[in-house]
Amino acid sequence: MSPVAVQLHAREKLYEPGMPALNVYFPVNAVISIVSTMENGASAEVAVVGREGMVGLASVLGTVESPTNAVVQIAGTAIRVSASQLRTERLRRSSIRTLLDRYTEARLIQVAQTAACNRLHSVEARLARWLLAIADRIDGDHFTLPQEFMAQMLGVHRPTVSLTLQGLRDAGVIVYRGRSLIVSDRPGLERRACECHGVLRREFDRLLRSPIEGFETLPEVLQHAGPGEPAPAAALETMREISGRLLLATIREQEARDEAEAANRAKDQFLATVSHELRTPLNAILGWCVMLAERRGESPERGLEVIQRNAQALLKLVEELLDTARVTADTLSIQPSPLNLTDVIGSAVDTLKPAADAKGVVLRAIIPEASIPILGDPDRLQQVFLNVLSNALKFTDAGGAIEVCAARVQNMARVTIRDTGDGIAPDFLAHVFERFLRGADSPAGRQGLGLGLTIARVLVELHGGAIRIASPGEGQGTTCTIELPLTTNGAAAESLPRAAARQM
Repeated sequence: MSPVAVQLHAREKLYEPGMPALNVYFPVNAVISIVSTMENGASAEVAVVGREGMVGLASVLGTVESPTNAVVQIAGTAIRVSASQLRTERLRRSSIRTLLDRYTEARLIQVAQTAACNRLHSVEARLARWLLAIADRIDGDHFTLPQEFMAQMLGVHRPTVSLTLQGLRDAGVIVYRGRSLIVSDRPGLERRACECHGVLRREFDRLLRSPIEGFETLPEVLQHAGPGEPAPAAALETMREISGRLLLATIREQEARDEAEAANRAKDQFLATVSHELRTPLNAILGWCVMLAERRGESPERGLEVIQRNAQALLKLVEELLDTARVTADTLSIQPSPLNLTDVIGSAVDTLKPAADAKGVVLRAIIPEASIPILGDPDRLQQVFLNVLSNALKFTDAGGAIEVCAARVQNMARVTIRDTGDGIAPDFLAHVFERFLRGADSPAGRQGLGLGLTIARVLVELHGGAIRIASPGEGQGTTCTIELPLTTNGAAAESLPRAAARQM
């Protein structure tokens, strides 16, 4: 054989389904994902391959075309060998046969465990397992991964990955900025991963540590000319190939069934939620229209006030649905310009102050005299603060309080919104940014579409910032922290108006 060291680039596709599998790759310091794609276009990773394994196993077992995608996760080098040459060497060298048999067994175990994890465990457990699998295969705990790629590998939507990363970051087990990820607390990340990681880790160690006829490294196994030996029984090779194909087919079928069921549940929940939220203001508008037409009941001014208030509520619902559609289509955009963040916060507080007073909730803002210059879309940022403040007001009873504080922290503007309201249960806290999700025990008067925080989070991220929700538990209030980058344009910063110190 004539192995060649090649450089692999991040997100490079080595194989695609139906593509001739001409070469086999043995990663040295690169990490490669094996991705299964279903007929409906959905895909998910079924195995991670690093220095302990190989990519292109199906071609060695006799498959002419690749049944899966192979995508480079972490760039690095790999040893490339001709698939036809490796098939020939497999027949005559026991060391190569031992190596490939071992990889075949380990791959089947990894695919089965990954399928079980994807079906039975949360996205957080799956992501933790996946990050550990990558960390096992590189030197150190630092690597670069875009969220879009993580979503593709896990078979979920990007906002779900972003929310899950936020939870792991808040827990202190990872550091994630931009595309750079550091595993800062490996034991903590292992506790959050599903038990499948332990099985896969043992396979990883076994492949790396088990000697093969005295050879210690992969290049030695590939380059050493061993004695010729008879080929194993053809039946064994055929059984392995058939087993692998059946396993992948089973995984694809189960994933398709699970996705279809999840889509149906989401559709039913969405229709029920939207129907309820639209019916409430429509009933009020219709009722008052009938009363005004028949000239009975309370004064016309009162009726017009109720109609206007409910029409505004309907408009807000429609705008949230449109924004959600834009988020799904990745078309939600902002129009940034230099602005003073304190003015945006003050306007949002002024807007909700009458509603807070009417409910008996103290709403106060502590904003510094100095301006907080940022580049942002004033309308969209106003929407963010109105969504967060409205949510806080919704879940804070009479006699409670909401406090808004703004400050500069290094190169970031930090806005903290604390309330003394219902708080959030620990098991629900990780899901607060998910669409259409509401607390199971939310009273009817406190329900909504469950889109406000989802949209707020997307808008904050479009500004290059971050939003976090924290709560000690039910009945103990909630704290929302929003961070936005300060502008680096000195001229723009100086031109911003300075607001008087504000405390309401």
